[in-house]
Amino acid sequence: KVVVVYCDWADDEVLGDRIRGRIRKMEEAGLKAEVTALYDRWIDECGVSDPGLGVPNVGLFQAIGFRQFVPYLQKVKSWEDCLLDLERDTKRYVKYQRKYFRGKVLKECKRAGVQAVAVEMGDV
Repeated sequence: KVVVVYCDWADDEVLGDRIRGRIRKMEEAGLKAEVTALYDRWIDECGVSDPGLGVPNVGLFQAIGFRQFVPYLQKVKSWEDCLLDLERDTKRYVKYQRKYFRGKVLKECKRAGVQAVAVEMGDV
């Protein structure tokens, strides 16, 4: 029995290009306005007059794609630097996912006698 498991298993250069492309699309679709609106809403709903510097480690602030922009919203970093942080943190998360996939999913399949195949989207 064979189980095909989708995993974006591209090499690091291809993966980096894909991440940068996705970030560009997010920017074109209004990323700056979206994170600004979410941040403003958080301040309003929490009744926070001065959120202080730093990124709270709760709820929405834990999400990749939001927490990287809090320093911009707090006027500590440039938008471009936050975009680079988003790219870096997304790559780190992908590495974590790959490690988990290899360490857990593939090992569990092997233990259960199931052949698992990771498919890189370029192959489909």
